[in-house]
Amino acid sequence: MAQAMSLDPLSDSVKKAKDFLEKEIEAKIGQMTARAREMLEKKDNRQAAGLADEILLLRPGHVEAGKIHKQANERLVRFAEKLGNAESLYRRRKYLNARIELRKAIELNPSDRAAIKLSDDIRSGIADARKRRMIYLALFVLGVIGTYSAAVYVNKGFLKQAREYLKAGQHDKALNRLDHTLMNIGIKKEKAEFRVEIISYLYRKAEEQLAAGKLNEPEEDNALATFNALLTLDPGNKEAMGKIEKVRDAYMAMGESALNNGKYAKAEENFKLALKVDSDYTVAQDRIKEAIRRQKMLETMKQAEALIDKGKKNLEGGSYQDALKSFEEARSLYPNTQGVDVLISQVQERMRSQEKEKEEAARREEKEKEEAVRREEREKEIAGLVGPMVLVKGGCFKMGDSFGDGSSIEKPLHDVCVDDFHMGAYEVPQRTWKEVMGNNPSSHKACDNCPVENVSWNQVQVFLEKINRKTAVKFRLATEAEWEYACRARGEKAKYGTKTGAISHDLANYRRVESSVQRVGTLAKGSLPSNKQGLFEMSGNVAEWVQDIYDDSYYFSSPKENPTGSQKGTLRVLRGGSWIGSVSDLRCSCRVSADPAQAMEHIGFRLVRGR
Repeated sequence: MAQAMSLDPLSDSVKKAKDFLEKEIEAKIGQMTARAREMLEKKDNRQAAGLADEILLLRPGHVEAGKIHKQANERLVRFAEKLGNAESLYRRRKYLNARIELRKAIELNPSDRAAIKLSDDIRSGIADARKRRMIYLALFVLGVIGTYSAAVYVNKGFLKQAREYLKAGQHDKALNRLDHTLMNIGIKKEKAEFRVEIISYLYRKAEEQLAAGKLNEPEEDNALATFNALLTLDPGNKEAMGKIEKVRDAYMAMGESALNNGKYAKAEENFKLALKVDSDYTVAQDRIKEAIRRQKMLETMKQAEALIDKGKKNLEGGSYQDALKSFEEARSLYPNTQGVDVLISQVQERMRSQEKEKEEAARREEKEKEEAVRREEREKEIAGLVGPMVLVKGGCFKMGDSFGDGSSIEKPLHDVCVDDFHMGAYEVPQRTWKEVMGNNPSSHKACDNCPVENVSWNQVQVFLEKINRKTAVKFRLATEAEWEYACRARGEKAKYGTKTGAISHDLANYRRVESSVQRVGTLAKGSLPSNKQGLFEMSGNVAEWVQDIYDDSYYFSSPKENPTGSQKGTLRVLRGGSWIGSVSDLRCSCRVSADPAQAMEHIGFRLVRGR
């Protein structure tokens, strides 16, 4: 631990130094990127490419530097190609073609020294060539013909061809023919007049192109190129210069219109075209920067709006943390994003509410767990007191004598349906009665797990009142319908409430008159197998009190759904037979009446957990 603590200051210092260095590098990269972008706009491609290389060395994978590097190098490749073509044409003394190629090269890289030098060389070559051509032609004509009229003849021929070219709209060829004339011999006045014609022609053509919106496109037919050609013939032509400014201003107007309509990329394009017309026009430079600024702002706003939309979806979907992150990123990108502060407040409020709900849910869950534990403990206590309860799923069955050997009070056979209920797996044992009532009225006190007997229906009601108060559970006696439904293992056509539905001394405790071995008294719970429903001693052992008032004709008027017995009468019903009963008494459908105050050694009861 001591060693780790001694290293902490050094680690912090290294981290701070590293963070400081990273910030310095980021600032330097930002400056270099801005400078590289500026060089690219000025078409100083070598400088732009060099700066981009330096940035990529500092930060490999830098996206903007990569784009600048790629664009600058593409321009340099095209520039080298055009410059090479121009140099090749120059060496072959094709000066006019060389000048055309060189102009294309200079458009790509205006500040290149080699291109500037070659331009001067081409200009000198063109001048020398013209002089030589004029001299050679003059010497040739004069030498061959030997007369002045020959030179006049040749010059007039060139002038005629020049007029034909101009008439056909081919002013370049007209100028070329005009340049071939020999020292103005015999045509000085005509040549001057024709030059004026060409200037007038170019001016009219440029005006037409300007009116048609052909400012600098297409390449061979645009106002800017025509005005430039006019200025080549007449360098001081103020009208032409004014028209070029008009071209520039037209591009500026289109740029401003695009800028006002939110078309920032188009605005930038038009401002750059204006700057191409007049490279010294600082207004165009400033408007280009403004268009770029607005375009970046628009992109930032769109990013912020996308984040807002994403955040709203997360907010609707309940992903509040993700929603808050999106809203805060949107505000960081563009602080003036409409409604972002309200959205952040909303999501924060929902997060607070959600946290409160979680806390409340946690408290409820903890409370429910505690209540569940208490219920479980109470159920264990209840189970320890009354023994296991069996869930008897409700259903419908044919109630009464379905085998034809019962008495008239078991008829008619009728449809009955009962709901779900819980019934004790065993008859109530003496142990439970003693714990609740504090006494044991049983005649056969052989064991605590033997059923309590010698209890009247009235005594059972007192027992129920006390055990319900003790356990806070509503226990009751079964109805006749519930008892018979459970005896038949949920309404099966079973004659007895035994494991197989048949009767034998291995399955039930009842009188053995035919046997040499007599059972005298009750058996402990679970001594014999249960029926299919998991209920023990449903036939035999002790007869069981049920809740119903006895009515020998009740089956004629019994309701179908959950019948509860007659509402008139003084006797109550016993079911299931007993250890002293005959086989007939053990039938599931057998009904026996008794005085509710009567208590006998073969009568007990079984609990139902009430609805």
